[in-house]
Amino acid sequence: MNKEEIVAVAVRLFAIALGIYGLNNLPGMVMYFDQDDMREAAYIYAGLSALIVIVAILLWKFPLTVAKKLMPKTGADAEVVSWSYEGVLTCGFIIMGFYFLYYVISDSIYWFYMWKSSVKIFGDVRTELNADQLASIYATVAEFIISVVLIVGSRGLASILLKLRYAALNSSNK
Repeated sequence: MNKEEIVAVAVRLFAIALGIYGLNNLPGMVMYFDQDDMREAAYIYAGLSALIVIVAILLWKFPLTVAKKLMPKTGADAEVVSWSYEGVLTCGFIIMGFYFLYYVISDSIYWFYMWKSSVKIFGDVRTELNADQLASIYATVAEFIISVVLIVGSRGLASILLKLRYAALNSSNK
């Protein structure tokens, strides 16, 4: 199994989790279609859930394409089974990034729905959100930044971590 195939497995696992999340939200939202004042929010929520399921289906159908875009170009050694430490760390950072991205997507949909509902009902978001809710929104933004850094900068993070590891090993041997 090469690096792209392992990342493709992680992409498929992410697709399963994303699809379950998208389908899990649909039953709770059905009751809002009967209420005239919540019908617009119900359509938005249904559209977002459908979009999540569509993204999950696309990730399920094309995991190798996504994995090849995420993994660095390797050239002739693409079929090598044994990995270097840097390759394992790169793959691990990408998998962790997708794991955190799952929570970012689910939390973002929740906060978007809360914002949309509170603007319609109260006219001002700040009157509805307390300090705990604002802290959760900021945590979601931080999770998004961490996810992007883990996915996009996985190779650089792996090389930095290995340099720190070998620097510590070299200094302890002297």
